[in-house]
Amino acid sequence: MKAFSGKWMQWGLRRILMGSGVFLLGSILNAQDLPLRVSVERVVDVRSAEADESRISLTLKLEGEVVAQALEYGQVELAEPAGWKAKVVATDAEGFAPLKHRGLGKGREATLLLELPSPPRTQTSLPVLAGHLTLKTYRQQVVLIQDLRNKRNQTMTDPLFEAHGIKVRVVEPRQAFPGLSDPLELTKLEESCVAVEIIGDIRKVREILLETPEGEAIPSRSSSFGAGRTLILALRAEQALPEKVVAKILIPVAPQSLRVPFRLENVSLP
Repeated sequence: MKAFSGKWMQWGLRRILMGSGVFLLGSILNAQDLPLRVSVERVVDVRSAEADESRISLTLKLEGEVVAQALEYGQVELAEPAGWKAKVVATDAEGFAPLKHRGLGKGREATLLLELPSPPRTQTSLPVLAGHLTLKTYRQQVVLIQDLRNKRNQTMTDPLFEAHGIKVRVVEPRQAFPGLSDPLELTKLEESCVAVEIIGDIRKVREILLETPEGEAIPSRSSSFGAGRTLILALRAEQALPEKVVAKILIPVAPQSLRVPFRLENVSLP
């Protein structure tokens, strides 16, 4: 499975339980008076040849208005089961990892991954999983790029980009789809898609929205290509884009920490 690499691939996964319908056990919580629902989305039991390297991989789902402003999570502490510690993987220097939103900037739903100690094979559930975690939330500043389609292969300049140490360049849409070669599909892509290359701290760009020159939102699907400090974000509409389409680039600023308690009961184990 792609989700696991290295030595974990040598032993593989024993069983997986999925589906929010099975695990809608989280209650409505108030983090600083903001309603936030926490539920279990998936539990994966990973066994290794060495017992101390076995683990439970737990995916939690967050739902609520505040999730739209949250980008990272960390500082997870468990109160129950007693003595258990949760590990956050792929963290930054401050111990935070990125939340996975439902598509770029889709807002009120996101998932996060925790690693827990592996219980005895005979144990079929966790009676209670309780504790708290911390979300990092941000305000958003907006940079407008007018007439985006006619600025391909140009680097955009804005004091906000410079302040955050990023470079933003409008590129050909096909650069976000390197495997696409069909002439007809490429023509459709040119008509309905725009792409922006971000160089630097790619986390600084929270979302890109498209609008008509009159300010009407244009629904689009987002995709990305790249890694590390270079990322190409593409936005594709269902119909041909207007000639002078406008892009709104949202950049997160002023981070704040939000402590989120959670309590999950009868969490089934695979």
